[in-house]
Amino acid sequence: MSATQKVMQIGQNLIRAFDQQIMALPSVGPLFQSHWKVIHGDPIDGFALVTADGLQDIPHRVSADTITGRSVLRLGSSIGQLRSITLPSAAAEDPAAAVQLQMDTLSPFAPDDTAFAIQSMDEDQSGKQIVVKIALTSKTRMGELLDQAQQLGLDIKAVDVIDPEDLLSDPLVDLTTGQAIRPAISPSTILGVCCTAVLVASLGLHLWANEQLEPRLAQMTTETRPIDTETARQQQLARANRLSVMETWEAVTRTLPDTAWAETLVIENSQVRLAGHTTNAAALVSQFEASPALFNVRLAAASVQEEQGRESFDLIAQISAGDGGQ
Repeated sequence: MSATQKVMQIGQNLIRAFDQQIMALPSVGPLFQSHWKVIHGDPIDGFALVTADGLQDIPHRVSADTITGRSVLRLGSSIGQLRSITLPSAAAEDPAAAVQLQMDTLSPFAPDDTAFAIQSMDEDQSGKQIVVKIALTSKTRMGELLDQAQQLGLDIKAVDVIDPEDLLSDPLVDLTTGQAIRPAISPSTILGVCCTAVLVASLGLHLWANEQLEPRLAQMTTETRPIDTETARQQQLARANRLSVMETWEAVTRTLPDTAWAETLVIENSQVRLAGHTTNAAALVSQFEASPALFNVRLAAASVQEEQGRESFDLIAQISAGDGGQ
């Protein structure tokens, strides 16, 4: 057996063991039952439909036309056998080949006329051996019985061996193919579908993110970056195009004559506001207009005459560019 065949065989054994374990659970197993119609077949006694009330003879008590759905032909003890064999644990990789080697002592029929299928495989307590349960029959006699069933109008989908302890159970193996029968919807199939769905959903989400979110993010980055850059550039130019607070303070105090004194001086952005007292508010405006550090000088409020020839002033001026005050 090649390495690929060994891997496939191990995978099939694991899948079969998983399905058997899940279907054996009391609350979950019935969900996967396919409800086969069980037909007992024997070369001597003929055919009978197995029901909960017992055997119903075909065709005298039950017509073959009324048996619908999937039917399994369950061979009687005169033609079908259930045997158990103990094999080394290494035989788990290819149990069918190991069973075939012992067929001459295992089967009551001639080895070349024996059809068999492995029903179950379990480790013993030592963990060094496996116990294999096998269903077997005569190929010739099974073929004759299938021909008789076809003549009666029975549509047989699988053949197995009767188990006296569980007559109505779904078949585990098909002796015509020698393979295990998987349920219509097996636990391993559902697990595989769920895993596939998760992978497909993850891949779809990833592709959607690449096609939708990333271009949108790039667009937003492109749209935002120039705005931020332009804003920063304008703020930098605005700071460079006006005098600093200290330079503005120095220009104001240098321009303010001895006949005037200030009470408040507010510098905000590119504007300065100065309030205080002087002997001539109108002349004070002209003096500040003459300063290279200020322009657009105006009175913010009308002057108020005070005692001793003084009057109040409140003027506003724009601060000139940085190189204008030098």
